[in-house]
Amino acid sequence: MDYSRRILDRGDAVLFCPPPTEIFRKAYELRILDWGSCDGGFSPMIKEISGIPGDRIQLGHVVSINGEAVPKSKTQSKYFEPFNPAEFELADGEIWVMGTSSEASFDSRYFGPISETSVIGIMIPVWIWSS
Repeated sequence: MDYSRRILDRGDAVLFCPPPTEIFRKAYELRILDWGSCDGGFSPMIKEISGIPGDRIQLGHVVSINGEAVPKSKTQSKYFEPFNPAEFELADGEIWVMGTSSEASFDSRYFGPISETSVIGIMIPVWIWSS
């Protein structure tokens, strides 16, 4: 498979560079982000794509995408307010990324959609069989 031309889709785990914006600077100061090679001196982040262009995002007590609640998506950060506006449609070139293992994940619930151009890799599982 030629991954260089792969279209990003829901469920893909992506490695992306956070943009050098105020919310990511605050996350860095709080040690949520590490130092790294991305613009602004941030390390890349890994999150799963939950929303793609054309999807309708609703932020309330939980995140809903196209009317369906996303598991483990309560907005409950002690450091960040939920992204505003509370309801919108993802534009062309935008994706919505979320952590899947913890409701405390620092993800699009707080920093909003990211540009597809900030994605620097797609995480592909490798299975190792041991007997």
